[in-house]
Formats: sequence, structure tokens, C-alpha cells
Amino acid sequence: MCGLAGTTDPAARSWAMATSDALAHRGPDGAGIWPPHANGAITHDNTRLAHINEPVFVHRRLATTDLTPRATQPMVSGDGRFVLVFNGYIGGYRQLLTRMVRDSTSGANTGNILAGPTQNLADTDVLLGLLITTLKTAGDDLTAQMAALNVLLANIAGAFAFALWDCRDATLWMAVDGMGQKPLFFTQRDDGHVFFASEPAMLLAAPGVRATINDTAFDAALAHLFVPAPKTVFDHVLHLQPGEIGRWQNGKLECYLPQQHRLPPLVNGAAGQNRVKNVTGPARIKPDDENTDALRVKQANMRGDVASMSSQSPVPATAAAMTTGQVVAHLRRRVYRAVADAMTCDRPVACLLSGGVDSAGIAAMASHMARHRVGKTNRPTAIVMGFADSRFDETGRAQQLADHLGLSLKIVAAPHQPDDILQRLQAGLQAFGGPFANPAMVLTHRLSQSVASIVPVCLTGDGGDEIFGGYRRYRMAQLAQKWLALPRLARVSLAASAMRAAPCFSPALNRRFAPIYKFLQTTAGNGNDVLTGWNNRSVLARYGYGRLQNDMTGPVDDIATALMQFDQSVTLPGNQLAISDRMGMAFGVEYRPPLLDPAVRRLAGTIPVREHLAGQGKAIWRAVVRPMVPVRYLNVTKAGFNPPVGQWIQDVSMLIWGDQSTAQKYLFSRVEIPRADQRKIWRRACANDFDAALTVWNLLVWQVWEME
Repeated sequence: MCGLAGTTDPAARSWAMATSDALAHRGPDGAGIWPPHANGAITHDNTRLAHINEPVFVHRRLATTDLTPRATQPMVSGDGRFVLVFNGYIGGYRQLLTRMVRDSTSGANTGNILAGPTQNLADTDVLLGLLITTLKTAGDDLTAQMAALNVLLANIAGAFAFALWDCRDATLWMAVDGMGQKPLFFTQRDDGHVFFASEPAMLLAAPGVRATINDTAFDAALAHLFVPAPKTVFDHVLHLQPGEIGRWQNGKLECYLPQQHRLPPLVNGAAGQNRVKNVTGPARIKPDDENTDALRVKQANMRGDVASMSSQSPVPATAAAMTTGQVVAHLRRRVYRAVADAMTCDRPVACLLSGGVDSAGIAAMASHMARHRVGKTNRPTAIVMGFADSRFDETGRAQQLADHLGLSLKIVAAPHQPDDILQRLQAGLQAFGGPFANPAMVLTHRLSQSVASIVPVCLTGDGGDEIFGGYRRYRMAQLAQKWLALPRLARVSLAASAMRAAPCFSPALNRRFAPIYKFLQTTAGNGNDVLTGWNNRSVLARYGYGRLQNDMTGPVDDIATALMQFDQSVTLPGNQLAISDRMGMAFGVEYRPPLLDPAVRRLAGTIPVREHLAGQGKAIWRAVVRPMVPVRYLNVTKAGFNPPVGQWIQDVSMLIWGDQSTAQKYLFSRVEIPRADQRKIWRRACANDFDAALTVWNLLVWQVWEME
């Protein structure tokens, strides 16, 4: 993992160099710039390129494979035509390298990237070779190029964001992986020139770029806790969406978002008011454009050739033809391979551990891999965060599992002092370049600081809940599906009765009943009401604040499936994965989530949702993990990676403003709601009512960001 930036404006070299310095935390092991000389690029044979309007690429390196200077980026192909800057890692790159060497001996054109010794090539070399081969195979037709790149990138394991310059065609290509694990932000100036970077703050300093706040950013952040891609908090700074490919040539920027990454609009149009096509920025090639049929044909024709270069092993198209036992066995093998891919690097590796089955499964497989690869003394260190409050602490269960697996366990104390929490919040917001309201960001900032003192690469269980059906609300969605079959009048009447009765109960009792109230209210309408209500993190929606900004679903056939789809497409990339990237990179740590391997996700996606959600949820994944962990480990409910947000709100507010009255005045200054309701929401938040606490923490985050 690294930091990258660049621009198509050769006159902005000083900006690029300053941006490289600002990204140093993302890559502490080296820096590079291309062209190396301000007056033009030089090829491998020391001849100067004919083009005078070359872009400027910079790179900060976190060395994880091939630790020698030879692997420094930007990396130029042997023939001098292509230049690559890349952030992330390519899973199974050594197997891919073997295939590329075999193909090159049979005449495949990889731009001479394999002309020399190959035993020490890094994953950057492999990605560059794959991109070169793909583009040259596709020819000069844009539709064919997009189709071929889409197939290639959809089949590459690992995580990536990259920019590739084609010197011959004066074309810039940009892309991110299908889960958006690695970020790439960009802006286009009025004269057509593009600037891009791994973090958005650097783009605000680009010459000629306007920095104005997006009018919808606050509303989006209230609902989601973050501003979903492609938007950011700033009007003229955009974010490549998961799986998106961008192409710039002659001042024109076009972005293609593959069909599998797009969510159709709500039938009632509520979210459709903010369609991607209305975002200020580049033209986007959409599935309903006239080139769609041609694109699909070219994708089909190239899928065999291109996917064979990137795929690690054949994966069945569907689990329907297999028994449950076969599905479990195949999934276990696929995750084992993904863990092995993630552990393939030239630096020590650790793994995060908690009380959940996701990290438990990854840790168990990592321990097994290390034992068979390099011996017991080199097993990965397990790392867990400990909390003083027993309601949140899972160190006991983590220690139990670490002992079972033969792993050493490092316990990192969660921040609890108000000044420490505030300082880490400020540092996190600086890394995000704007408001970000998941309080787990503060925890991950502290965790990453400790991880960095142990290893630069750390495995995680991120994505397990979303792809294997781990969240309780997915199972509640099954109940909601049945509830919606009742007459609407009955559902509306029952919801109204519950709300009328609420004032008769004590605050403590109402907090216990809050999930029931929310269920009755959101199921009084249709399936889309359930989706919008359950995906919205703001208790201020009833006052007109905090509206979901992204498209979600069309006619809802299955609410649980729609919830999982939304989480995989919007919430996971914009929330958990964003935290891992920004907070990890703040200390030069690369987090790798094997469960997001493309083949794992594809196989999991063919398993019926009802099978995932059976029992306690994650039924299939639990079956995968069961032989590896103590039986009792699977029967305890996970606490979740959540701090005592209510207490944090009180402590930080008192530190900043001194008393509750002043704190409420500032916190609610952005919204116009009755003072009595402000006090009620404040009390609910301080009592750790989940949605109220997240809402008030969100308001606090905006205040802290504006003060900075």
C-alpha cells in the first residue's frame, strides 16, 4: 500500500512534489517522481520522449514486496510507452508472474516488462504487465478497451487504485478495485486538466482548483456517517466508485461504472434525485448508453482471454449445483487461498482478532499457513483492542482463541481520556480531508498506531458481515418481509398506537423499546420505506435532515438481499474500508481483508440469502470456521467494534464547551429543531441510544472539523 498523486498539467510539477511530501505517511519507505526531470521523460535507452505535454506522477512507497530500489514507482515499461503508479497489493502475484513469463515466451506482448530476470519482480510489475497486455490486446477501440479492463480488474485478487499513462496515445487511465478498498480522488479543472491523489485534501491545493463545500454533504453525512462516492464534501473533488474506470484524453474525462457495481433507483424516486449523472464532473459511460450492447459482446469475447491472465483458479459460477457440504468445502478452500495471497509479501504479517467469527476464521487460517510455511516461531501476531467497560471488551475471548491457535496476543488499550479522544478525532478528520462520523475511526487510529510498531501488514475480517449475512438487521428484514404481507391499515394503526403509548413509559423503558418502535414505523409503508429507514443513521430525518444520497434498489422482492446489496456497494466501501485505509495509512500500515477476494465474494453471492441467515446468521461461514475454533467460540454474541459513544459525547463536549447548555447550542446550530427536542436527543445520546448517539456524534464531528 502506498500513496500516489499526479496531474495531466506538466506545469503543476511543484504541486505534485508538495503533494508527495504531504503523502509521506502513506509510504515511509521511498519516494518517486515521473518524469524524473522537469524538462521531459527519458526512456530506458536514455532517449527523450517526443511528447512535451507529459503528466507528472508522484509516489510514496510502503515496501511489502521486492524491498529493493528496483521496485520503486512510478514504474515505466521497458519500451517506455506506459508509466504506472499503484496503491495496494495484488493477491497471488507470484502465480500470475509465472503465467506471464509462460505467456511472454509464447509471444504475448507485455511491453518488455519481463525482459530481465523475473525472480524478484514485485506485484507492481505484474499489474503493469497485465494492463499492458490487456490494452494492447483490445486495440484502439475505446469500448473494447473498457470491456477488457473491466474483465481484468474484476478478476484480480487483492486491493488497488492506480493511474496509468500511455505515452503513445497521451491517455490517462485510472481505476480502483471492485470493493473500493483503495481510494482515488480526482478533480478536473476548467481547462480540462485532471489532478488525482490518494487523499482529497491535497487536491484543494491544486493550482486553479476551486474549493467549495458541497451543499448536500451535511445531509449525506447525517444519513450515512460519510459522504458516499462519487461525491465528497467538496463540490469539485470526486471519488472513483468501487470498480470504476476513468479515461482522460485531450482534456476529456470519461468514467465507466460496470453494471455489477450499479444500484438501480428506488421506485419512488427518493434516492434517485441524486443520480450519478447529475454529479458535477466527468461524463460517465452508463449501462443504458448506446454502446452497452457492443460493450457486453466485447466483454464476453474477451472474458476467457483476459480473465485467464488474472484468475487464480476456476470458481463455479453458482453454488446451486452443489450440496451444502460441497459449498462449505469449496468456500473454505477459496478463503484459504485468499489468506495465502494476502500473506504473500516480504514483510512480517499480523492479524486483527476480536470476539467475532470473521477475524477468528482469518486468524485460524493465517496460523495454519504460517505453521506450514515458515515454522511456529514466525506465526502472525494477533492484535485486539481492549476496553475498560466490560460491555465492549472482548480481550478474554481473543486470548482464548489465540491460545487455541498458538498465537501471541497483543492487547491495545482503547482511548478513554477526553483529550486523547479529541486529538485522535482531529487527526482522523485531517486524514479523511473532511467530516467522517463513525466513532470507530478514533479506535482504529489508536489501533493502527500500535500495529505499526509491530508489522506493516495486517490481516482483517472486514466484509464478513456484509457478504455472509452477519448483521442482525438482515434477519430482522426477513421478519419485516412477512410483516409487510399484513394489511397496510393494520400496520399503520399498530405503529401509531405504539407511538401514542411511548410517552407513558419511562425513558429507560423507551430505550429498550426503541428497536420495536423503529420496526413498526418503517414497516408501516412498503419495502422501500424499510430500506431507507434501516439504512439511515440519523434521528433527525423526521425534521428533514439526513437523507440517503445513493440509489439503492428497484421493486423490493427481498428486503434482506437489498440491505446486503446496499451495504456491500455503499456502506462497506465508504465506511469500514475507508477507516482501514485512512487510519492504517496514517501510520504506514496496510490492512488486507481476505474475505473480499473476488472469488470468495462471487461464490458467497450465489448462495441463497436465506441460507446465509439461518440460525444466528452467517450459517455458511460458521460452518466454514467451525473445525478451526473452539465450539463455544461460535455460540457467543460478538460485542462489536464500538466505543461508549454516549460517554465520549459528554467528555469531548465538556472539554470543548465546558457545560451541556453551551454544547447543545453549538451541536444543534446546523439544524432547526425545537429546543425541547434537542434536549431529548441529547439525553438519548448520552444514554448510548445507538441512533441518537451516532447523530449527536455526527454533529460533534462537523463542529470539530469546522473549528479546524
